[in-house]
This record gives sequence, structure tokens and C-alpha cells, in this order.
Amino acid sequence: MNNNTDQVDYNGAAIVCPHVAKPDYPILRAERDEPTMAEDTGWQFLCNTAESESENEAQVWALSEVIEHEPSLAEFVNYPPGTVLVRENQNSQWAVLAPHRSPSINERP
Repeated sequence: MNNNTDQVDYNGAAIVCPHVAKPDYPILRAERDEPTMAEDTGWQFLCNTAESESENEAQVWALSEVIEHEPSLAEFVNYPPGTVLVRENQNSQWAVLAPHRSPSINERP
């Protein structure tokens, strides 16, 4: 179920930390900021490890590439800016830490 009425563009840009771009690092944190331009989804996908990361080493992927890499994120992509998702390991369920809009009465089952 989507918790936002705005549909994100799966061809839009997402920031991926350099560790997640490697096959050995799962995505353990996802944050959505306000998009800064039309092609920006606002999403950042991070390994959430203690290893140092440099903004200069981050990669830009299409959101569809991120979902292909980690399908469990698909249900969250339309959550609004301010959303933060975390999990302990790649087999854990996602926890939503930041507030997000509750479904309206018309969206409830």
C-alpha cells in the first residue's frame, strides 16, 4: 500500500553509497529527502556500516536499479520526504523510523 498520493518516477535518480554499489554490502538504511530537481527522487540508499563514506564516491542510480538490487524496498518508494527506513541485516524486515502520512479512509482496506 502506498502511503503517499504522489507516485515516484522509477527512472528518477537515487543516491547509492559506494559500499552498496559493491555486491557484498546490503542496503540497511534508506532516507528520502525533498527532491532538489525534477529527475531527483530524493532517495538515498546506504549500507549503514561504521565504515567511512565520502560523498564524492557516492553513485547515482535509477530508482528502478535500486529496486532490482533490493526488491523489498518497492513498497516504500512512494513514502514522502522525511521517511527513514532501517533494518539490522539483509534478512530483517524494514522499520520505518520517521513519521509518514497515514492512509486516508479511502485508501484503507
